[in-house]
Amino acid sequence: MVNENGVEAYKRAVEERKALFQEAKRARLMSDATETTLEGRGDEGNTASTSRASGVSSSTQPMDPNKDIKEEDLSFVPKGWFDCPPCGEPIGLFIPSKVPLSAAYNSRLPADKWYTPRSIIESQKALGRDIGLVVNLTRSKVYYNARQFEELGVEVVTIECAGRGEAPTPEQVNAFWYTANSYCTATQNAKHVLVHCTHGFNRTGFMICHMLLRSPLSFQRYLSVKEVIGEFAKSRPPGIYKPLYLDTLFKYYHENKNGFVMPKLPTWKSEKDIEDDDDDVGAPLESTGEAGKEKAKDGEPMQHDDLLGEEIIGQHKEEVKNLVRMYILNQEELGRIHHFPGSQPVSFSRDNMQMLEERRYYVTWKADGTRYLLLLMQDGVYIISRSFDVRRLQLRFPLWGLSKDKKPSFKFTPQNGTLLDGEMVVDEDAYSGEKRRRFYAYDLISMDGKKITDLPFKQRYAYIEDYVVVPRKLEQHAIGKEKERYPYHMYNYDDECFAIRRKSFYPLHSCKGVLSNLIPKLLHESDGLIFQDWEDRYVPLTCHALLKWKYSHLNSVDFKLDVKPEPSRKGEGGGGEGEDGENDYILVLSRGGRPQVLEGAKVRFPNHINPLDYLGRIVECSYNQERDTWVFIRERVDKETPNDYNVYMKVLKSIKDNIGEEEVVEWTSKAAQENPLYERDRNRKSAV
Repeated sequence: MVNENGVEAYKRAVEERKALFQEAKRARLMSDATETTLEGRGDEGNTASTSRASGVSSSTQPMDPNKDIKEEDLSFVPKGWFDCPPCGEPIGLFIPSKVPLSAAYNSRLPADKWYTPRSIIESQKALGRDIGLVVNLTRSKVYYNARQFEELGVEVVTIECAGRGEAPTPEQVNAFWYTANSYCTATQNAKHVLVHCTHGFNRTGFMICHMLLRSPLSFQRYLSVKEVIGEFAKSRPPGIYKPLYLDTLFKYYHENKNGFVMPKLPTWKSEKDIEDDDDDVGAPLESTGEAGKEKAKDGEPMQHDDLLGEEIIGQHKEEVKNLVRMYILNQEELGRIHHFPGSQPVSFSRDNMQMLEERRYYVTWKADGTRYLLLLMQDGVYIISRSFDVRRLQLRFPLWGLSKDKKPSFKFTPQNGTLLDGEMVVDEDAYSGEKRRRFYAYDLISMDGKKITDLPFKQRYAYIEDYVVVPRKLEQHAIGKEKERYPYHMYNYDDECFAIRRKSFYPLHSCKGVLSNLIPKLLHESDGLIFQDWEDRYVPLTCHALLKWKYSHLNSVDFKLDVKPEPSRKGEGGGGEGEDGENDYILVLSRGGRPQVLEGAKVRFPNHINPLDYLGRIVECSYNQERDTWVFIRERVDKETPNDYNVYMKVLKSIKDNIGEEEVVEWTSKAAQENPLYERDRNRKSAV
């Protein structure tokens, strides 16, 4: 009697064979014996006598080698597959390969064309290469069944890439990198990884090149796109030969193609088939829409809260978040804090303004931008939003090194484990109208894997310039002025999605100059001031010593917008303007992790805004004291939760205190001139 597992396996086999027959449009059916062999005994059969070197099973009768292979018999096989070399030489742990075909097809192939999962594993093993993982980049299930590898103890991961006319997306590349890197780390680089598409050249080479470019620590310097393309070509001549894939690599890594010579077509590939060689049997993949989104953005205003970077898979995201938490939180906090851990200021009020006399403060402008953490790793940069979402960016952050005489010198090695805190703005030139995103870094939390939160702010602040900004400037100089010395570097910093600057801080007595001279000249919006304790450690979450003062009309709270159960709205539009509209909506805060409705609160919207579009979202609102109502400013797309009730109370206190510019200047000037804490700063000229 057949056991239940055998019955289920047989049912699956029948269904898969039916799909295979339909997709391939084959002229004849496979025999029941072949069906049983494929599912019941593996892809060649456990009882078969197999040659270790070739992996060829003697239990299947090959086709007469003198008989031509009819196109209609194996119409699903990609053009050129039969003459395409099976695999290349290893590049590190990666072996590029064409797609294997199930042994079920062997009866219709000459023996010298057999290339099955079992033959791959055994032939590579004979060469001393133990394959532990197969990454399938095709989008068809017609070639082989993954179980044929799994029965041999080999893991299979499929990343469906479209092929024809489309390079793998950044999200697919990220998934490939994380999958392969995690496997190699878990197995301590003990086993090889076989990577295949249909022919093992373009998609496969594209992914392996990405892998090399994201593993620069192995080479003690950044590699260039030209170098890794050349390495892959040595492994599997002639390498990547389709312009689309090559152009995408150069563009993604911000490198130019100066002097790059396109490879010749392989001898087995005809010019007329070049667009078909990466196509798979099966329905087309649905577009991710990413390219369309980029095009749709053309002509639209550039915003500081635009979604930047690429999606990474869930487990990768969790690992990045855990690393960020480890750099910021102590052991006790790690167990209970799982949301965004960055330091948050409190509103400047009459209850805390005396702190300016008790500690040594510096002042800077408060940018009306978007808060982010940037984690600089060897495999890329990760941008972390207030909602604790993580995305990947392609940016460069090289390190300092030591020369032979032990003096600091510059080297093209990436940062790995450096965490920056800062804000994204859009600077707009008043004359040309040109816009440029800039990330203003104002704190450094870890440096090349070392946590530095206990260092005083003044030291962390100095490190931003010395260990993050200056090395980038030096590399830019080397690329621009010393190309003969560094021929492998053709990187273009101007192509990055934003520039990096260290934010400037000024002695407290410069407060008046910041307000009257600096802020009016900024290329982006400012909504107030930040007062930073010069000696303080980095404090996660709410930092009561970090003070923010905002212009009274911009003092704001982030609410979640909801609607009353029985609204008396004036239709769908109108923006809620007017007394009736103000009462239709409710504002929600957070209190102890639970929603807290702000009873009796009213909110106004401009006429061109429909409040219904923002239901369930986080909205930033300022307070109109004359009308006793909150006024919509913008949606906070970078946040998923409203302000805590305690934060709301502090902002409300600050609003009611109504500390204006003159009073701020008077208070800061008095503290800076009379307090001994500021004696050393008084001798410094104001820079503003």
